[in-house]
Amino acid sequence: MTQIALTTPHPTFMLSLEQFVKNLEGVKSGLSIAAYRSDLRQYFAWLTETDYTVTGVERITRGHIEDYLAHLSDKGQTGTTRVCKLISLQVFFAHLVD
Repeated sequence: MTQIALTTPHPTFMLSLEQFVKNLEGVKSGLSIAAYRSDLRQYFAWLTETDYTVTGVERITRGHIEDYLAHLSDKGQTGTTRVCKLISLQVFFAHLVD
C-alpha cells in the first residue's frame, strides 16, 4: 500500500479520530474500523502537511476534501480507492454532526 503522507496529524485531529473509533466499536467490524482509522489518519496527515491553519475538524471545508481527492488522483489512486476514502470522510463527518 502506498503511503499518502508522512506528516504526523495535528493532535486535535487524532483526538477526534479516537472518539470516532470508540463510537464505532461494537457497531462495525474490526476491519472496517481499521480501514476508517487508516483513511482518516492519511487524510489528517495530508491536511496537516498542506494547510497548517486547520487545527481542528471544525475548520475543515469542502474545498479541503476536494483538494485531497484531487491529490489522490494526481498520485494515481484509482476511483475505487478515492470513493472508499470519501466514504470514510462522510461517515466521520456524519458522526460529528450527530
